[in-house]
Amino acid sequence: DLKGAHLTAAYSTNPENAKRIVELAARCQVYSDYTQFLRHPGLDIVNICTPSGAHLEPAVEAARAGKHVVVEKPLEITLARCDRLIAACRKAQVQLCTIFPSRFSPANLVLKQAIDEGRFAFFSREELATTQVPETDRTLIWPVWDEHRRGFIAYRAECDPGAPLRMTVEETQARPNLD
Repeated sequence: DLKGAHLTAAYSTNPENAKRIVELAARCQVYSDYTQFLRHPGLDIVNICTPSGAHLEPAVEAARAGKHVVVEKPLEITLARCDRLIAACRKAQVQLCTIFPSRFSPANLVLKQAIDEGRFAFFSREELATTQVPETDRTLIWPVWDEHRRGFIAYRAECDPGAPLRMTVEETQARPNLD
């Protein structure tokens, strides 16, 4: 249960699944036509629960219909398909997120509470300059920080013993201006 949210409509091509949905959520209207489902009044968010590799098409349709899109992980099975999905949601100006089933795990609940309490902050370049980071790593970090200082980023770090540290920016999203 999510506070303030309720299931208003569902789409299924399987009549047995549709019947079970109605049994679980009596106020929910079930559709067997995806286009009609996307036109349901009051439908704001669509959760794509198709098998991996079949998320792109229904998610793009939902975005084009002006619905925010939640996709079960993985977002898609190739980077190109992920890029197409992200582009469609940006073009439609709707939010896109991926479900990670551990979001309500005890560790993540503690982390969320810490975030809500303001125990995390943005750091300036000056503050980051005083952190204990090896100089070889710093040469990789600063260019990325300079480029993305107005956003949030996720890194993938490849740390092979004896090899230089390689960092790849995975995601960027506009957020506070840190200038």
